[in-house]
Amino acid sequence: MRVWKLPSNLIEQLRKPLGTLFKGNPEKVWSQIIDKYDIKKVPKITTVGDVVSYNFSRFVKRIPDLMIIDKKSIRREIKNPHYHKFLTSIQSNFNLILHAYNPRSTLTESTLDSIKLAYSNGKTILFINGEEDLCTIPSVLFSPIGSLVFYGQPRQGVVAILVDEKKKEEFKKIFNAMEEVTHGA
Repeated sequence: MRVWKLPSNLIEQLRKPLGTLFKGNPEKVWSQIIDKYDIKKVPKITTVGDVVSYNFSRFVKRIPDLMIIDKKSIRREIKNPHYHKFLTSIQSNFNLILHAYNPRSTLTESTLDSIKLAYSNGKTILFINGEEDLCTIPSVLFSPIGSLVFYGQPRQGVVAILVDEKKKEEFKKIFNAMEEVTHGA
């Protein structure tokens, strides 16, 4: 299996928002996002992260086209019973349920293949065994122009990325700077 590892020189760059940062409590954040974007006209919406996915569904009242989760928040298992009820109830809304192994600070070939597959198969939930943080990179690369990708900015809010050619080029440079390792992470 091919694996791409995040080099240490990219860590600081990726700690900064790679799109528009919406700050505040979840209700305020999603209200601002709804005001800024015409969600109904967006070709594909991707949520990367459990809290972002949960709050997107709660406040936008829509199921994302691709939901990427690892059942953790800031590397800790989520204990919120409302989240677990949400996760159980929402799965029937997806056409495809995928699983991929993706260790911390990496992107695996199976993760990339799963994200690529998701954009051509209706609503998809991708469960990551490991960490989903870097899944924003292939989500931007593989989603159609005009799509939105949302991810959490820890302890600050939500980052929204409106996918256009410029964003795709920016994320392609990030991916190309990752180091391919031959024997896993």
